[in-house]
Amino acid sequence: MKEKSFTGIISFTPKKMGLKHIPGPTALPVVGNLYQYMFNKSKILKYHEVLQQLYEKYGPIVRETFGNKTIIHLFDPVDAKTVLDNEDKRPFVVPLQETTLLYRKKSDMSLGLGNTNGEEWYRLRSAIKGFMFDFYGLRSLSVKKDGVFDDIIAKLGDEIDENGQV
Repeated sequence: MKEKSFTGIISFTPKKMGLKHIPGPTALPVVGNLYQYMFNKSKILKYHEVLQQLYEKYGPIVRETFGNKTIIHLFDPVDAKTVLDNEDKRPFVVPLQETTLLYRKKSDMSLGLGNTNGEEWYRLRSAIKGFMFDFYGLRSLSVKKDGVFDDIIAKLGDEIDENGQV
């Protein structure tokens, strides 16, 4: 498996025919790919594993549709850099984890890059842009975090009760 050091998710309303050619799971009319998550809580709880499966099945660029929104998952830092270098300075980015967004708001914390839009998003992104796309910096960070994240995920998995809560 190719080692990945960045996963990007960018949401937009599709306007170009080219999006249909991006591989991804079959989407149903109106709901898109929502049906795959609606009746399977484990897919939501283990979304990182869903992303890994999408990458393994469809490759480094994957399309999913939720209602009238299309989400393009970018698993290659070069692709993410290309998109971010050519985008509007203030795109709308779907919050990565709504629970994190709510917790950070309640705790009066910074929402972070993954849950912010507008001027604040641009300020945060500008501050880390150089490091974020430095291949060697990301690679070393990725190698260091892999074992720690695996341990955390395993521990949390052991703590999940019958209602899917930790």
